[in-house]
Amino acid sequence: METLYLTRNLKIEPNEIMYLESESNYTLIYTTNKSKTITSQTLHVVHSSINYDNFLRISRKHIINIEHISTIYLEKNRLTFKLSNGEKFIASRRRTKDCLDRVKFISFT
Repeated sequence: METLYLTRNLKIEPNEIMYLESESNYTLIYTTNKSKTITSQTLHVVHSSINYDNFLRISRKHIINIEHISTIYLEKNRLTFKLSNGEKFIASRRRTKDCLDRVKFISFT
């Protein structure tokens, strides 16, 4: 995995990222130590600079780290992910099938 360099002095290891959230042309990066970092890069640019295999785009606004998924369930035809920190995310209708295809291969411990 490649380290995500936001500035010369600020770097984040991808395995420390819980999820990414889009806010217009900014991206909020939530990490395992419960900190929140904002970058002036779009979600697509941040996602392109880290390893795609460990991250799952579930909607236009959210990308989650599959290493931190604790529970996945389907409720009323909506795919919901619960992360290890307790946060819940619902996959968009358009991305549900792709998300289901990707999570088939994830083994949970």
